[in-house]
This record gives sequence, C-alpha cells and structure tokens, in this order.
Amino acid sequence: HSFRHARLQNLSWLPRSNAISYTHTSNNRTSLFTHNLETGVKREILVDVEKMGNYKWATDESFLVYSVREDGTGADAIMRQILGMQDRQPQFRNRSFLYKVDVSTGAITRLTHGHLTTSLHDISPDGKHLIFSQTRPDYLERPYSKTSLMRMNLNDYSVDTLFADMRWGVSISYSPDGKYLLATGGPSAF
Repeated sequence: HSFRHARLQNLSWLPRSNAISYTHTSNNRTSLFTHNLETGVKREILVDVEKMGNYKWATDESFLVYSVREDGTGADAIMRQILGMQDRQPQFRNRSFLYKVDVSTGAITRLTHGHLTTSLHDISPDGKHLIFSQTRPDYLERPYSKTSLMRMNLNDYSVDTLFADMRWGVSISYSPDGKYLLATGGPSAF
C-alpha cells in the first residue's frame, strides 16, 4: 500500500476492522485518517487540529478520544508571578485536554478542562466509560507530585474517582470483557 502523505505518524490498527489509522501534521495542524486495507478506501476523520497529541479508538470504532495541548500564558510577559518551582520550566503552564469525536457525524465534544493536564488511560470495551488521570505538583515528598485516576461516564459526563492523590504513577486498562481493571506501576505505587 502507498500513502499520499510522506510523513505519517501514530499508526495504529483499528480495533475491529482490517484498517489502520494515522496522523499527518503540517504547519502545526494535524489531520487523522483511516485506511481500509481490504477496500483501499481512505477517510479523513479529523481535519487540521491544532496541537493534537495521542488518540485512542473505542472498541466498536464509533468514536475516538484524542488530546489537544493548550499553551499556557505568561511565558512572554515582562514580569509574571511564579506559581511554584516547576513554573520556571518553559512548558509548565501548557495543559492537555481530552476530546471525543463521533466518527459517523464528525461531532466533537470536549471532555476535560481545568488547570491540570488530563491523560487518557483507556476506554471501556462497551464504549460507555473512559479512565483518565490528572497530576499536580506536591513538594512535600518524593516524587513531588500526586496523581488522581478517574472514570468518566460518556453518557452523562459524570466522573468517579478511582484513586486520589497517589504519590507514584499507575497505568490502568480495562479487561477485554470490561469487568476488571488492570493497574500497573512500580512497587511504591501499591
């Protein structure tokens, strides 16, 4: 197979069909495509998303969730208030938020907002929930941050906290039947 874009990124199989998805970035704008390997049909799912990050497909391929980085303010100011030790780093005020795109309609819904970056961990096999995390600085103990893991209901956008203020990072994924969660991390996490 050949592709019309020379610089492909983020190639991944779609969960159910014999197709791949990939992104192409030009002028800091990213478009996401699918390519069905049986029929040869290529389809543009997202067009010119500014500062797009990673993405993950729902198991039924009806939607996908992706992240977008928003640049923080104050880096170009003559004088600014330093919010903490990490605020001295140039990218500290940048945040990433999650969005959902319905593949059939193209409707885009912003899922997260606020002053903390959100990171996607997994989407439930039935497509009804997703798990994401938020990390905030905490300078009292190593590793100088705390992470909370949450589950969002994609029908009403309510959020339940799974783990709050964990000192050590944990990654969570759903079992194939969606009945269990697998949490992995270093020994200090548990």
